[in-house]
Amino acid sequence: VIVSNELLVQHIRHVKITPAAPISYEAGQFFLLRLKNSVGDYVERSYSVANFGEGTLLEFVIRIEPHGQMTGLIDQLKTGDSLDIKGPFGRFGFPSLGETPSRMTLIAGGVGISPLRSMIQKSFQSGDNFPLQLFYGFRTPQDFLFREELEAYRNSGRLQIFPAVSEGGDQPWEGQRGFISDCLEGNIFSPESNVACFLCGPPPMVKATREKLFSLGFDRKQVHVEAW
Repeated sequence: VIVSNELLVQHIRHVKITPAAPISYEAGQFFLLRLKNSVGDYVERSYSVANFGEGTLLEFVIRIEPHGQMTGLIDQLKTGDSLDIKGPFGRFGFPSLGETPSRMTLIAGGVGISPLRSMIQKSFQSGDNFPLQLFYGFRTPQDFLFREELEAYRNSGRLQIFPAVSEGGDQPWEGQRGFISDCLEGNIFSPESNVACFLCGPPPMVKATREKLFSLGFDRKQVHVEAW
């Protein structure tokens, strides 16, 4: 059942769902959402869960595409509507770690913040003490999703945040500009053997950032990728 379907910024929806029964999942995993269109056919797409908890509330951050079959349906969902959900699936995130890392770097582009937000929430809920970094790239200052929440985590002293805008926007911006892959050098943790990097975003951003990580000395086994 849909609890809320908030428009965070233009074309980005924050959907909160209450399942019929609690669903156990790991931070970083994804679910299949299914809806019926106007002619009665089912449309199904996969989305990373954007929060972490006991499985009584699932959150998804979804970019509404102009001609998207599924996102067009999601854009119209109202509180009290229902949809089908299947999962969880995938090993991106904590399921892919064999041991607790000494440090962890998270790199997101746009709505790719979804699984990484889930991982941050779980890490703080679990009382982990290893240092965390978040490199977050988005188009304009308005697209800095969950800014207050992430800055509250940063104020704990354990999480560093490096946000960057790739375009202008109406709001002032004093932070870094350009692609997030260009912000890594000089800021990212050194590539020690037990440092884990998690990367989620659109394919061009993922490709450029992964190549940058390799050039900085990270091993392929240290770099975990989720693209759409």
